[in-house]
Amino acid sequence: FVERIDFSEEKIINFETYSKKVSLSKERALKIASFYATRFYRDFDTKKMQLVSADLIDHHFAREYRFVWEQLIDGVETPNCVMISINPATGKILTYIGLSRDIEVSLIPSVTQESALDIAVSQFPSIVPADSEATLRIDYPEKDDQRLVWMVEIQGEPVENVMQGGLVAIDAQTGEVLVVGPYA
Repeated sequence: FVERIDFSEEKIINFETYSKKVSLSKERALKIASFYATRFYRDFDTKKMQLVSADLIDHHFAREYRFVWEQLIDGVETPNCVMISINPATGKILTYIGLSRDIEVSLIPSVTQESALDIAVSQFPSIVPADSEATLRIDYPEKDDQRLVWMVEIQGEPVENVMQGGLVAIDAQTGEVLVVGPYA
């Protein structure tokens, strides 16, 4: 299921509900958001949702506290997440988004992390790799096509001060390259 609730009374953003003022501490805003998440997100506690982001966002015309929780299973990022934004002046909830999906794939990859890194580097044959990172996650390359995927970021040595490399999504069971997103 996917839930999205915007707490403005109009379809167009009601700017009066937003504020640049910050009178609420991050800790207090987190308590409000946590209470709401545990009360309204189905299985928040049983899914062992983990706080991955807690930020004060400045949109120039207004600010908001934004809190994001994700479900990790054995180090694999799942699509299950909660995002709540809080007005830092009033403590009122501005936005709630909850995403919950059943896990339908094996979380044990057939393709090793090292192999995924090699496959990703081969997508950028003209670069000299400087750094790389691979993360396992459940993704949907196409609608309703749930797969275990290696998300690999390859950073190459800059050429004439231009960053080289990009992101590569690799099916963690077959090694198929699903997406290549170069930086430039």
